[in-house]
Amino acid sequence: MAKNKDLKFANQYQIPIEVLQEGLPALLRHAPDDVLQDGNLIRVATAAGLTAALALQAPGTESLQAYVVYYIAPQQALLIATMMENAKSKPHATGGAVVVTPLSAPQAEAGAAIAIRPPFIIVNERVLEAKVLALMAIRGELIDIDVTAKQVREEKEAPYYTETQTPFVDHGLPGCKHLKPLKQAYFATRALSGHYNIAKAILKVIDRPLFRSLLKSFPMTEMEEQKHLLDLAAEYQEQDPQHKSLSLSEIAQQLLGLLAFLDFYDKKRLLTPIDLAAVSSDRSKVLKLLKRQRQKFRDLIEKQSLIGAECVDFQSL
Repeated sequence: MAKNKDLKFANQYQIPIEVLQEGLPALLRHAPDDVLQDGNLIRVATAAGLTAALALQAPGTESLQAYVVYYIAPQQALLIATMMENAKSKPHATGGAVVVTPLSAPQAEAGAAIAIRPPFIIVNERVLEAKVLALMAIRGELIDIDVTAKQVREEKEAPYYTETQTPFVDHGLPGCKHLKPLKQAYFATRALSGHYNIAKAILKVIDRPLFRSLLKSFPMTEMEEQKHLLDLAAEYQEQDPQHKSLSLSEIAQQLLGLLAFLDFYDKKRLLTPIDLAAVSSDRSKVLKLLKRQRQKFRDLIEKQSLIGAECVDFQSL
């Protein structure tokens, strides 16, 4: 049985677990990965898990409703996308009418028909698409590394590795300034929607010191706690009004997209300008660093992470 890793990745990326569960049916929020639930629902983390679930479906049942987890590995997402395309081109027969197709001329004349529908549906298909785009971006990085390594080997004299030659020089991590306001907006929307217990848990994740000073410094009633949460939510919305009109799912998507961006960008960072100057005249050190960078991106292909959790313009990174 595959473990549900929402909590693991929520802790790793320092976000509320609810962000990773937005849009999921209640039955799947705490269910294990790749395990069929209620005969027709599954949260998918691997192609093998989806294949196994499909084998358990009884003939004539509804299409399996599959939700791809945000941390699925890019290669697994590609395999599932391929399965989905194959399923669309070769639908199977079931009991309820979705598309009606005659079996033969005599049967058509008799009014007999068979209903065609795919064996499974990826409900959050945008996650699958984002992961496949991330895989393409990773493969692009591998090509860049190979080209750079070839140039280093062919260079006749030092410096073998220059800032203009490589996209891997570290100039600092962009986008971080947007992370905290998005987390605060998610908390504020939860609190103002009356989800007080969830809002408390979110505040504890995004700002533990504030959580302690606001809610744990002295005893208070439930009504007093709720007032503190609502006052803080209103304060956050006043500080950052551009997120005020967004729904919870929209804020969650923006937060996951930003985390995907930051994580991918961080993986691209290899050298600071100072580091570069220190190794640029040593061919073997440069090649060793490039080899290490190549392995880092190779590992990302099969590694579970939030890279590709939501669509990001990787070409702009």
